[in-house]
Amino acid sequence: MAPVLSAHSGILNTARITFTEDAMLVNTEVALREILLVHGLRDEAQGGLDADAITAAVERHGDYVTRHLEVMAGGERLTGRVLQHTPPAAFSTPSQTKYRFQLRYVYGDLKPAEVTLRQNMLREFSVTGGHPWHVTYLFGVTQANGKVQHVSLSPSQDLKIETGFGTKLSDGSAGDDTAPSGQVVADSIAMEKGKALPPGILLALAVAAAVASVVMALRQRRRTS
Repeated sequence: MAPVLSAHSGILNTARITFTEDAMLVNTEVALREILLVHGLRDEAQGGLDADAITAAVERHGDYVTRHLEVMAGGERLTGRVLQHTPPAAFSTPSQTKYRFQLRYVYGDLKPAEVTLRQNMLREFSVTGGHPWHVTYLFGVTQANGKVQHVSLSPSQDLKIETGFGTKLSDGSAGDDTAPSGQVVADSIAMEKGKALPPGILLALAVAAAVASVVMALRQRRRTS
């Protein structure tokens, strides 16, 4: 039995972007809360959620993700395709329970110098007070030349990312591909504050960002130990 859905209006997801010869690969988290909202799943009378209904919703959710995570290159919108999805190892709260979706956006022989990302996840849904849901992404990006950077993407924001095609990697510029820096997380939260969002959303984003940073740091420690 999956956990009961509780009310918060901010979600922070992490994702990894990798530029290959012909496509942009995205390995992204998707919070269970997002899946429940999009597919209209509600709590059962006994206080839980139907696991079979969630499984069916996850199967359909990839189409929602690719439609709401837009990728533009050379003036054209790239078509996204779901390669696979992976369930969480264990269930927690709906905001902290994360499925993983692997997506592929093909640019073929175009090999653009940059792509533009835009996302409007859950903006068609509102919470108490009429505020729309607010999903923020923290991306770890590996360019085609091996350079690594970390960036954040808020709703309806245009984010330009260099692909690394046609440029060489300078010494010492590879960076750490395991976690967003503390400065990226801080900048993301500061940007949300500048939009005068409700305090509840800011608190949820701050907590989620802290949890994401700790989890990624632990993963890095296990890799290097």
